Amino acid sequence: MSHRPRSLSMSTRVTITRKHKNGTLKSRTDYVGYKKDGIEMIFDDNLRMILMAHYVDNRLNGKYICLNNDCINEYNYHNGVLDGPFIERKSDGSTIEGEYMNGKKYEYDTNNTSTESPRTEIIFDTNGVAKCL
Repeated sequence: MSHRPRSLSMSTRVTITRKHKNGTLKSRTDYVGYKKDGIEMIFDDNLRMILMAHYVDNRLNGKYICLNNDCINEYNYHNGVLDGPFIERKSDGSTIEGEYMNGKKYEYDTNNTSTESPRTEIIFDTNGVAKCL
């Protein structure tokens, strides 16, 4: 008896996991059909989570958390655009808080006013590891 591979329908919900060469979990991503829809988590070789992102219909939507030795950054997305409160915690102990409005970054100063700064980008290296800026 031969088994045929099951094809995915556009409404099939699956979770795909990938492994590092050493066998530890590299990523866990939820899909509906062929689009990211749900939570994606990326881990380093030692199984420490370095990224958690929420997707709806293949677009970032919701909490986006970047963790590594240098920073812990939390952002919010709406339909693939940075939108909502953010906090960036750096390795030197400094913290930047503010809000994105339609992709534009506004940082709060000590007087609780805001200043506009250019949009921050999250860059991924060739291994898919996020670099927090």
